[in-house]
Amino acid sequence: MNTYFLTSNKFITTVALCILLSSCSNDEDSGSGSPSSPQPATPPSKDVIINKIHYNPVDGTVKEFVEIYNATSSDIDLLNWRFSKGINHEFTASITISAKSSLVLAKDNTKYADSVQWDSGELDNGGEKINLKNDSDVLVDSVEYTDLAPWPITADGGGFYLELKSDKLDSTSNDSGENWQATEDTNIAAKPKIIITEIHYHPNEDPTPEDDPAKEFVEIYNNHGSNVDISGWTLSNAIEHTFATSTTLANNTALVIAKDSSKYIDSVQWTDGKLSNKGGKINLKDANGVLIDSVEYDDKDLWPEAADGTGPSLELKSANLNSTDNDNGTNWQASTADDGSPGTVVIP
Repeated sequence: MNTYFLTSNKFITTVALCILLSSCSNDEDSGSGSPSSPQPATPPSKDVIINKIHYNPVDGTVKEFVEIYNATSSDIDLLNWRFSKGINHEFTASITISAKSSLVLAKDNTKYADSVQWDSGELDNGGEKINLKNDSDVLVDSVEYTDLAPWPITADGGGFYLELKSDKLDSTSNDSGENWQATEDTNIAAKPKIIITEIHYHPNEDPTPEDDPAKEFVEIYNNHGSNVDISGWTLSNAIEHTFATSTTLANNTALVIAKDSSKYIDSVQWTDGKLSNKGGKINLKDANGVLIDSVEYDDKDLWPEAADGTGPSLELKSANLNSTDNDNGTNWQASTADDGSPGTVVIP
């Protein structure tokens, strides 16, 4: 908390009179014709922080990355935010960093799953400053790392990257090298590419035995390149479900999670909740609570309106099978058939 010391005799006199008379104008000198002093600007949020820096990989600059973490309890749209110093990048499209989640910016986004490739620049092996500014060009966070103690020196070409300690996740602590640790880059496991590919949120409004609201479902698809154990993973927000022990999703395979599993062959029945007809968010997290994918669908604007109560489901287009493209309604289509194509994903 900032502390301000006011030394003006005029101010002290005014305060004293206010106390004695129990009445005072909000203006310091309302009769003088002088403009009021401007109020101090609200400090910028310091809750989106730089928490990982890989500035000197053992195999050259191609695996350089910076990670930012959203320490708030709300999602944040990074549109028009930008990095400067060291690396240069401006978020020219809307991209959301979910609450308590992170986003990786990499020199080469093919090296890390679901990362964003920065526009230009390299991280200096001797150390430098990295600035993050918001859409009002206000500095949100800045870190000036070095390759000297107290910064972990094994991060300087020794096969490690800089990681802010878990109990120091704030924009003040990350200014000091002693609050960082070196973590082996071999432990940077690419997030499994499991994505939400189909949502049937509003089946036909005039239900019949063949077409009723119980046919709501969500489909996830394994685009990772190998089988993925999803035991203990969760779906949350609009619906609630935890996947049972020994649940494996085979590569290039889809799994349907339904409101009523009797409606779809080989589907899993979710535990609780329903899909709102007006739109909602669906989060998929791994067993450690790491966000793997999130889709916030809608029944208007860029989202296909035919999926809103006329029979079809929302299907992610086959050319957009990734967790970035499925954030955008233009990359979805209404299914050709009523109730969609649960369990079937067309691979481009």
